[in-house]
Amino acid sequence: MTTPVISGRLRALNIGAGTCVVEDASGCLSLYLEDNMDAETTALLNELEEGDIVECGVRRTSQEMTLKSLRLLVPVLGPLHDIVPDASLTLKSEILTHTSRFFQDHGFLNVETPHFMTVPDLTPGISSFKTTYHDPAGSTIDYYLQSSPEHYMKRLLALGYENIFQICRFFRDGERYDTHHPEFIGLEWYQAYDDYRGVMETMEEYIVSMAINITGDSTINYQGQDINLGRPWPRRRVNDLIRELTGIDLEQCTTRESLNAAVADRGVDVAGAESREDLFHRLFVDQIEPELPRDRPILLMDYPAYLPSLARSLDSDPQFVERFELYIGGLELANAFTELNDPREQRERYENLLKSERTRGYSGGIDEQFIQALEYGMPPAGGIALGIDRLAMIFADTSKIDDVIAFRNY
Repeated sequence: MTTPVISGRLRALNIGAGTCVVEDASGCLSLYLEDNMDAETTALLNELEEGDIVECGVRRTSQEMTLKSLRLLVPVLGPLHDIVPDASLTLKSEILTHTSRFFQDHGFLNVETPHFMTVPDLTPGISSFKTTYHDPAGSTIDYYLQSSPEHYMKRLLALGYENIFQICRFFRDGERYDTHHPEFIGLEWYQAYDDYRGVMETMEEYIVSMAINITGDSTINYQGQDINLGRPWPRRRVNDLIRELTGIDLEQCTTRESLNAAVADRGVDVAGAESREDLFHRLFVDQIEPELPRDRPILLMDYPAYLPSLARSLDSDPQFVERFELYIGGLELANAFTELNDPREQRERYENLLKSERTRGYSGGIDEQFIQALEYGMPPAGGIALGIDRLAMIFADTSKIDDVIAFRNY
């Protein structure tokens, strides 16, 4: 009869008590030591260190497991300082597996695009990592790690790939806070011949299905608060919410000066604010985000057009664009648009950005290949970027992104 074998890392050894603990991927296993070990095994037991990787021959009974034989596979020679939270692997594995299955089951094509961009991200507040390629002839080309795969995926839309999704790395230089990491996993998807409202429906269905897959329920608990994910989720226009909470009407604040005065009257620090965008964010972080509901997800929609985005303007009011952001438990998880597909307006927005103070120090230009794709014709579409790591934070019940990232400090 073959002796069952267990291999793993020795976590505890007490020769006097006749016990040891071995850990493998399934967990820790307690073993009793045989009363009459042979001399070779006894000698090895006296030499083992906690942390050694061993192979144990065992005898099973209905009540216990006994160590019969022992072999040292790998000795531990020094400490290991890596910290890898379990949620960064097991929970995220569930999330990634379910995500791929959900979108493929809904007819989306799983695509892959380059991580290198030819120009840095033009969005104010986002800094791209720069790298230099050295070709065999001795020439160099500057590339930039993608801040999102948006431009490439829209080029795919123009080529006729209508419903597409991608799970990939996003890179943002300078972002390192409790909820930000310079390298994170994001999900981006596009629905051709649809708009941001269609994306809302897909997103709700996706996250509810994720909750049921992971927890078995559409009500989850995050930071001590039960959150009901039952559909449909509340939707609020950003201007309506700001007017309700602060009395400020963004439609009336059409200049930096008028918005500056209104925000300052609310007691928000406006020192150094150079644009309406900056003033909006200060007001939003100080007086809107803290008031968002914690017991329900909320979709904030129709943002001011002066905030940089690739979103289409509202037909009914061009001061605002067809954009929404998702918040769950006070945490921002996603940003979505009805995608702007007019190449002339897109170029004009980029040129205005390049002239503004908000892009001071920007060293790149316009992504001409993206503009060419729009000129060829990109179908109407809704698109979204969703933070997989932040979604994992919700299901891991943590307020820190480090708790769901393996090797977070490299």
